[in-house]
Amino acid sequence: MDIFAPDHHCTMADLIASPLGPYEFIDGLLYPKYGGKAIQLPEGVQYTIDEFLAIPENGYFEVLHGKLRKLPRPTLTHIRVLQDLCYPLMDPLDKMGVYWLSFPVFVMPFATPETPYDEIDTVLEPDFCAIRDRSRVSDDGCFGAPELVVEVLTSGAEDFDFGEKLDLYEAAGVREYWIADPHRKELTVCLLEHGRYRRQVYRDRTVPVTVFPPLEIDLDRVFRRCQNA
Repeated sequence: MDIFAPDHHCTMADLIASPLGPYEFIDGLLYPKYGGKAIQLPEGVQYTIDEFLAIPENGYFEVLHGKLRKLPRPTLTHIRVLQDLCYPLMDPLDKMGVYWLSFPVFVMPFATPETPYDEIDTVLEPDFCAIRDRSRVSDDGCFGAPELVVEVLTSGAEDFDFGEKLDLYEAAGVREYWIADPHRKELTVCLLEHGRYRRQVYRDRTVPVTVFPPLEIDLDRVFRRCQNA
């Protein structure tokens, strides 16, 4: 079975069973970053960093209506903005009894814990999400729509995060969807109202977390470390 084949209908079962995921390259062996059997390369094969990053199985993946999608590699700026945006939320959410998850984590927005994995054909990997109902979270990820989802834009993914992924979160019922743009230094907040998102763009100010009051985020602090992005 070739899960990369254009006509293959990919599911959560494929993701769990396949050798997909981020790898590290050490002394001629490819090691899955999060555990698993090392892959021995043919004798004499040496990789440059570009070739290593281009290995089809090496990276993070989502499934959208049965189609496999490889995510762009997070940059240092991406990681810093994610940390500054979400770390201040973690302890307050814990105290509120809200379960939060940070990348990499599978979110199956249209599934329940009872849905067979071979029937789940949409699996997303948001940068951060928060869920009130802990019964919808397992070791494999989150089932159903989180209350809050955060995505940090990576170059080349802008149309996707503002397009197809936004439509999926809206259809699934994610109540609040944040899209942080490190280069424009702005945060787009999408709030679900009557089944549709109302968007508001914030720059250089404090932003409320509407679904989890009274939490808020200082955008000046979030984007301070990417002044040269």
